[in-house]
Amino acid sequence: MTYSVYTITNKVSKRTYVGRTNNPERRWLEHTAFDAILTPITKAIKAEGKDQFEFKVIKTVETREAADIWETYWIKKLRLTPAGVYNGINQKRESPPPPVNTRERVIRIVATKEEKQKLRLAAAHAGLSVAVYAKLAALEKARAQTNSESKIIIRSK
Repeated sequence: MTYSVYTITNKVSKRTYVGRTNNPERRWLEHTAFDAILTPITKAIKAEGKDQFEFKVIKTVETREAADIWETYWIKKLRLTPAGVYNGINQKRESPPPPVNTRERVIRIVATKEEKQKLRLAAAHAGLSVAVYAKLAALEKARAQTNSESKIIIRSK
């Protein structure tokens, strides 16, 4: 199953909502439904009309954990823009803690100066912070070690 990280952007104010789902079409319909749960984004859509908003998938990944990381990354990044986000101050998805062996891999990734430099370069190339890149790399290595079919592909936007 794939997961998508998406944005809903107000075309006038440029304020954005970031979310993640395994079915983008259904999720957009849920946000715009007449009886949608009232959240800051659904209130805005009801007040201004859904034609004033743009729904866009910005990232597709293979696991929910990776989607949670990307969603949090984009919320933090867009929160710093002048328009801000509809997501609440404390609204962030916490992934379940990785298994102990994954944490050990993160530590091993940054164990030497040479490995730290490689990690910084890879993160910069992918357009990510070192912390986000390290989490994604550790998840990918854990999946590879367990011979899992799913794969996390780390690419820039």
